[in-house]
Amino acid sequence: MRWLNNAFSIQTNLKSNKHLYYHQAFEDRHQAVRKKQNHFFYLVFSLLLTQLTLAEDWAEGFNLFMNNCSECHQRSGRGINGIYPTLIESEIVTGNGLDIAQVLIIGRGEMPSFAAAMTPEEMAQIINYIRHAWGNDENLKNKINVSAEDISQLLQK
Repeated sequence: MRWLNNAFSIQTNLKSNKHLYYHQAFEDRHQAVRKKQNHFFYLVFSLLLTQLTLAEDWAEGFNLFMNNCSECHQRSGRGINGIYPTLIESEIVTGNGLDIAQVLIIGRGEMPSFAAAMTPEEMAQIINYIRHAWGNDENLKNKINVSAEDISQLLQK
């Protein structure tokens, strides 16, 4: 009888260990899935936060453009033929971004300098708005947005 009890005990331990093994494997897999879900959540959250920031900058750039530039360059960015140049597919606009910054800082033709009228942040917002509006983003030579720091460096020269 004793050997029967030992055999029963061994079989119970094997079943128990097998159950623990499967339970641990399930827990490990569950933790790995949760970890991936957390990484995915943080990735999506950071992308949404970035998009909200870009949308805010875009909206501010639009407002600044409407208040400072649209009278001459028109709301459509087409300008007035022979008087004020178009901003659509313009080489200055679709270039590296610093060319248009120079025009804002120095002025050109009838366009005044905005160096004293705007902060570097405001200039960067207008430039990035213009570079991505009216289909210009498809023709950009350089997809990098102009930063306020870029404008500040140009102002110091």
